[in-house]
Amino acid sequence: MTTAVQTVAVLFARAARLPLPMTRGDIGWTLPISQRWFGHRAEKATWLYIVGIKPNRIPRLPIVLGEATHICGASGRRHDGHRLHRGDPGWRPEITKAERELTPPALAAWLVALARCSERTRDPAPEAAS
Repeated sequence: MTTAVQTVAVLFARAARLPLPMTRGDIGWTLPISQRWFGHRAEKATWLYIVGIKPNRIPRLPIVLGEATHICGASGRRHDGHRLHRGDPGWRPEITKAERELTPPALAAWLVALARCSERTRDPAPEAAS
């Protein structure tokens, strides 16, 4: 079943002319990740558009299975759109707005490692003009 969040993500990708996850675009490819894999308390889906790095060259992803302990706002809704309440099956507490905006330090470090894998960063530095 496709969720509203997935539908919005696909519409955004089309509007931004980004390839859908794990497909190639003109110069790069889209990698879907969850920030939870890097220590976020909620299942926070994120798409990365990667240029200059082949899929088999990215740093190892610390994939985490199972449910997150918390949710990001709208993900606390049932399929009919109604919000879950404490005591309802499947209810989990929401993270704060401030927490939604933060990048887990482990993800920041992974992104730096990813940048270091880029073809451009492996090219020899041009010689300084004399």
